[in-house]
Amino acid sequence: MTKMAVAVLAGRRIDAMDARVDRFPLQNVPIVKNRIRDVLAIKNIELLISSAACGADLLALEQASLLGIRTRIVLPYEIARFRQTSVTDRPGDWGPLFDRMVSLAEANGELITLDLLSERNAFSIANRALIAKATNEDALLTLAIAVWEGVCRGSDDSTAEFIRLTAEAGMSLETVLTC
Repeated sequence: MTKMAVAVLAGRRIDAMDARVDRFPLQNVPIVKNRIRDVLAIKNIELLISSAACGADLLALEQASLLGIRTRIVLPYEIARFRQTSVTDRPGDWGPLFDRMVSLAEANGELITLDLLSERNAFSIANRALIAKATNEDALLTLAIAVWEGVCRGSDDSTAEFIRLTAEAGMSLETVLTC
């Protein structure tokens, strides 16, 4: 089997309407989308593994799809619940893109649902699952891509945890800034 370039990606969701700190403002979507596409293309990624929340995840999945890159989606819990709590709860019309990306992944046998019953630690568990899926691939390159503003927001920051876990797994890191 030929070794391939695999990327695992996590990052910020679009800021809530009442966000006090800019982490990923909706108006930055076009530039972030271009930055993600550039990293995927320059690194010759052949498989992207991500969740599918609004913001970083869905933009990356969309760009990968447009570039002909295989995608795999890992969700912490069932599709409808994830869509409601992590996709359509923020500004922007993310629902249709989520539906397309999930349908594509499902049709290709690339949708993984962890079926967690509780939201407690769900994103931490999902981070570990993303990394496990990436490190289980027979990869020439396993790259971590963090899409964020570059500032840890506290002990419950899933993106900062993702960065730490990928470093512990020995992955190279590319950062895509959202601000």
